[in-house]
Amino acid sequence: MRKESLGREIISIAFPTMISGLTDSILNLLTIIFISKTASEYIGVVSLASYLMMIVASITTIFMIGLLVVLSQSYGADRKDLLNQYFNEAFTLSIAVSLMIFLISYQLIDQYIRSMIKDQAISIDVVRSYMIWRLIGSPAMFINSVIATAYRSIGRAWPSAIYSLVNISIALTGLGSIDYYVKDVYQKISLTGLVISASQYISLTTYLFIKSPFIFRPALPSRRILIILGLGLPATLERFVSSIGQNIYLNAVSRGGIQALNAHSIGINVESIIISPSFSIGIASSAVVGHAVGANNVEKAEALLRESVKIGVLWMSIAAAILIGISPFIGHVFTREDETIRLVMFYLIFAALSEPGLGISQAYYGAFRGMGSTYLPFLISIFSVLMLRALPAQILSLYYGAVGAWFTQITDMYGRSLMSYVIYKILRRRIVIKVV
Repeated sequence: MRKESLGREIISIAFPTMISGLTDSILNLLTIIFISKTASEYIGVVSLASYLMMIVASITTIFMIGLLVVLSQSYGADRKDLLNQYFNEAFTLSIAVSLMIFLISYQLIDQYIRSMIKDQAISIDVVRSYMIWRLIGSPAMFINSVIATAYRSIGRAWPSAIYSLVNISIALTGLGSIDYYVKDVYQKISLTGLVISASQYISLTTYLFIKSPFIFRPALPSRRILIILGLGLPATLERFVSSIGQNIYLNAVSRGGIQALNAHSIGINVESIIISPSFSIGIASSAVVGHAVGANNVEKAEALLRESVKIGVLWMSIAAAILIGISPFIGHVFTREDETIRLVMFYLIFAALSEPGLGISQAYYGAFRGMGSTYLPFLISIFSVLMLRALPAQILSLYYGAVGAWFTQITDMYGRSLMSYVIYKILRRRIVIKVV
């Protein structure tokens, strides 16, 4: 096996997946800029909405990861008869679950807002309106997650990239219309949430114009869905616990006041653009390793893991250099407050130092999942996000404020990388679980 061919195999999926992540992150960043120009005190609201949607999105991983594993291994094993069966059951169930999640989130939205918003100058009604509109987009998020995952699992990642490009185009057109026609500041913020959700639904029509290898027929869940859910559950629990951990971490950051929260919101949205390659490498690693496992080629699966780690380190080292380079300047794009600009710089420097560790851990996580061991990233992440980020952030923020909390990005990411490496070296081929 030539390393060049292995690298191309990974990048052929990772690159268009990265475009999807980049466009989604750019849209979030432009939303931040739009709101900062409308009412800068509401910048932190976007961060709170992002964390809430992160919790909602954690549920989608039960379909994304489970479906990615079974479809990639089915494709590698040349079991095309299973592709439609797994896809249709996951698609049907995801719609039902997304509607249920929306109804539950709608009932809990007020408690969430009041627990996080301490500034009396912030209108609770405006925040609530924005978040509810964002929650309405949850079913579209679920549907796209299933379709995009299905395409990526068989090595076709461009359809989801096209969806994301259409989505950002529609959303930016809508935001431009709001800025031109709507004069009331609070209405602008509320309608921003509406535009973001509406663009997701409209963009789903993109898939109708792409020749699909899947034949969609609504299907009631069978025992096959239990395989998907069983594989996806650890990833969902991982995202859910991580979301809780991130909210504990955000609570530590908020001790620095509204300026720290605004700086965190700016920083995390800028960072989300730069770190897109790490997650795309993880997804690509899952798909190609799954193909190899499905074809009973464990040697190739291990070679693909090693190549994924190398690509992860390279891409994320470049990302780190970019973050450090822009850190003194990027805050000026969002605010004129000197203290917020200074805090944004600190956030991005700490984030940059953690990025190579993120690249390594995502490569390992993706390979572990492609091998069928979806529980390993779950166990590693639970320990890391709670013991190496959330709890240390609470302690350090008491002495060093938000800067102390941000330092724990480094301990978290390199802790994950080290644990992944050690576990792989100890278990090796015992990690491989063929599910089809």
